[in-house]
Amino acid sequence: MRILLFTLLFAGIFNEMTPYGAACGTASPCPPVILPEDCELVYISHYGRHGSRTDTRPDRMGYLMELFSGAEEACALTPRGDSLYTRLIALNSYAQGRFSLLTPLGWQQHWGIASRMAASNPAFFAEAEVLARATTYPRCVSSMASFTAALVTSVPSLKPSCTSSAAINALLNFYNPDYMEAAIEQIKRDCFADAACDTAAFLSSLFKVCPDKYESSYKLADCLYYAAGMCANVPVDVDVEPLLNRDVLQAISRANALALYNFCADSPRFGKVRLPLAAKLLEDIVSRADEAICSDRPVVDLRFGHDAPLMTLLCCLGVSVNPDRLGDYIPMAANLQLLFVRFKGKSELLVLPLLNERPLALPFPAAASAPAAAEAYFYRWNDLKNHLKSYIHQ
Repeated sequence: MRILLFTLLFAGIFNEMTPYGAACGTASPCPPVILPEDCELVYISHYGRHGSRTDTRPDRMGYLMELFSGAEEACALTPRGDSLYTRLIALNSYAQGRFSLLTPLGWQQHWGIASRMAASNPAFFAEAEVLARATTYPRCVSSMASFTAALVTSVPSLKPSCTSSAAINALLNFYNPDYMEAAIEQIKRDCFADAACDTAAFLSSLFKVCPDKYESSYKLADCLYYAAGMCANVPVDVDVEPLLNRDVLQAISRANALALYNFCADSPRFGKVRLPLAAKLLEDIVSRADEAICSDRPVVDLRFGHDAPLMTLLCCLGVSVNPDRLGDYIPMAANLQLLFVRFKGKSELLVLPLLNERPLALPFPAAASAPAAAEAYFYRWNDLKNHLKSYIHQ
């Protein structure tokens, strides 16, 4: 009996300068989790963020193109500004007609995750029923298509059931639309202002004189932040990050991360209000798990949604989140897998949680019925279920 488990370490995958939107942690293959020989996999419950995409808001790139094109016409660009504009033109050329859509890298990410999942559990998937659901956003539907196609390529006998609907939107993307967006935007602006970075130097590094369409250093930094994030996700050989002031990029990166943290995580200010919004998703996870484990065949529940609900789900599981490192938890194609197992000769149902295909430690007692070498990662389903129900019944 042996088990290959890898701790949740991200050093070297992301760095402090990487914009959150550029984090593509699951794009790189990682070692598979191999279950012990006397461990029977009976059910997989999954929530996956869509894979890499272009920016979801064309107005950000539109603002940059208008600003820089006007500055070029006025001969107001510095050499660095001119180089940045050239790169933005290439990025914008790709993004036109593709805003918010899954990129080839996003397709590759989900294909890889599914292929590794199937390869790690061949006997399970040979008999499995696969049920996949996605929000109606094309990037999520495409992510589901990639994932299920990869499973069928690995196991041709599979016949996945794939569904996308408005009802699934309410279940898997419960923050959209959201009444707190204005308040979260203000948190973001305040955080950027509090950083007190040298915005004058930032502006003068790009423009000889202030352009006509210039509104604020915050808006410029924010739009460039998203452009930098998009560079890592599209098949265009450009990178705008090296041309941005380090202190400004750090300030806007942190502002975006803090805003998202307050929007969907267990922040001291909003956590008690935000986490209960996941009640229907948690109820879906619990009810479908209890139904699946009573089935006469293995079942795989796949859900394809977005970053904010996944972050909330992690917080409901008790994961302690560092607001400065959100890319570690919910990069493009982030995924939470709950592997339900039983060990030979024991009836107790245990759960092995994986975040981005790596074992995830939860604040629950280890399962005594699991092998000693594996106790730190296996948890009793009843313990986990009772914890999740505390949010369902709030």
